[in-house]
Amino acid sequence: MPAGSRVHAPCAVLLVLAACSAAPPPEAPASDAPSSASVAPAAPAPETSGGAAPAASASPNSGELIGVPIADKPTAPAAAGDAGGGGQSVELVFVESLAKKGAPKTLLFDVTLRNARTDPRWFILPASVHPQEKMVKSGVDGVELWTLSGSGRALVGKFTGKGAFHAVLLPAGAEVKVEKLPIECQYATVKECAVPIEAIVAHKLSVGGEAGEKWLGDKAQSDGSGTFVYQGAAKKTGGKKTGSKDVVLEDAKRVKMTLIVGS
Repeated sequence: MPAGSRVHAPCAVLLVLAACSAAPPPEAPASDAPSSASVAPAAPAPETSGGAAPAASASPNSGELIGVPIADKPTAPAAAGDAGGGGQSVELVFVESLAKKGAPKTLLFDVTLRNARTDPRWFILPASVHPQEKMVKSGVDGVELWTLSGSGRALVGKFTGKGAFHAVLLPAGAEVKVEKLPIECQYATVKECAVPIEAIVAHKLSVGGEAGEKWLGDKAQSDGSGTFVYQGAAKKTGGKKTGSKDVVLEDAKRVKMTLIVGS
């Protein structure tokens, strides 16, 4: 694990829940942030680039849960600690922040990905947060392939460039956990990193007109179950640099949420 200052303190798990259906729902007003150390969820959004929701004033410590079910049909909120539902879902739990002199801050999250569909799905998460650059929309200029071992095998494609993102291809019925997935923060302070982000689940991913599977190689699809560690354990097993490429997602479900980090 890279050396640096860390934030790591347990706290009660709070659920931040948002969902979207196949047809984009009307945008709901964001709730007021309570006075305790909790945060209001960003409203679910369709695929248009709407205005960014303001960051929460309070910053919970590590152990905070962001639950994001992305389902074909809206589901009732699940119990705290479980963002499951009838469709795909993404959970992010903040673990710690690392700061190394002269380098961007790194935020580590435990991520649980579920694909309840009957065919494979791409799970897309930001690789960095930046004041001007936007995940996917700003394009990419290459990919790094990181192989994770554990109770099985997982492959994370880290697409680099202004629209940097992590991509994982999961088979039908999959549920995997990736511990300590890094998201770089390009803001001046960790507190400023608490910004709205998107989690995306898509049927197809293409970059520069080529299918995402070609970018990830012969074994693009990860195993359907297991727990894997990224930071300090992932092995770089390939990659390439290119010129700027556009990214296209088909049949994509998007949910906006606010990134929660420790102070």
